Amino acid sequence: MGLSDMKHTSFIALAAAGLLLVSCAAAGHKEAAAPRLSKSAAGFSGRGLNDTMLMESAAAVPTADRKIVRDGYLNIEVPDLSDVEAHVQELVTQSNGWISDTSRYNTSYSVTIKVPAERFDETMNTAGSYGHLLSKSVSSYDITDSWYDTETRLETKRTLQKKLQGYLAEADSLTDLLEIEKQLSQVTSDLEVMEGQMQRMKNQVAYSTIHLTFELPGEYNDGSFWHELKSQFKTFGPNLLKFLAWCGLCLLYLTVFGIPAIAIVALLFWLLFGKIGLLRKLFTHLR
Repeated sequence: MGLSDMKHTSFIALAAAGLLLVSCAAAGHKEAAAPRLSKSAAGFSGRGLNDTMLMESAAAVPTADRKIVRDGYLNIEVPDLSDVEAHVQELVTQSNGWISDTSRYNTSYSVTIKVPAERFDETMNTAGSYGHLLSKSVSSYDITDSWYDTETRLETKRTLQKKLQGYLAEADSLTDLLEIEKQLSQVTSDLEVMEGQMQRMKNQVAYSTIHLTFELPGEYNDGSFWHELKSQFKTFGPNLLKFLAWCGLCLLYLTVFGIPAIAIVALLFWLLFGKIGLLRKLFTHLR
């Protein structure tokens, strides 16, 4: 084999080796890139799954742990209003609740009571049995999201408050001290507001509200003009008697205290400026 043939063969061998190296490098690059891509994709997929799980866990609050506010409304027809107040007081005592508001009219009596949430249904049924039930409604409000949101923010604020208190103890300059105190004051104020909100929600959940309205039958409460006029005439007589009694009392006071007072004033005037005129004579003598 000649020298030229050997050079040609060497050149072909070098070219083949170079192509082989380039192919291996490309393959290695693809294999290296593939795991990175797979890892990135897996990380994205995992992150999405975690977010979904968190959302589901936040939404799937057990029914027993949900925070529900309940309001009840009862409209009851009764033959007489004289005993209604006593019945309501007995109902509240048995339910371990209290009366928050009352309104009494000629033909109706309205009262708002607070009872423990676990006694809500029982109290509604008992109150409805006091007469002829005209209407009944119940409203429920789910405040679970607000409850746990406020609870989480409270924990965050308390943690921040502890950290600021630690920074305040370690502050070594007046500027840092004033700045930390300012932030601590703001955090404390926010805590007080949120604690108040939390306490109100706890009260709303722990005690349900029941609005009771007792009414006389239709013939006593037809809402007409003549009915209102008749009611006014019924109250006119007692009111007139009260007015006359007040006028008589005023006359009695005037008789007992007014006449002697007028007599004393008249006597003083007669002594000082009348026929005797002591004060008039004194002024004349001084002149």
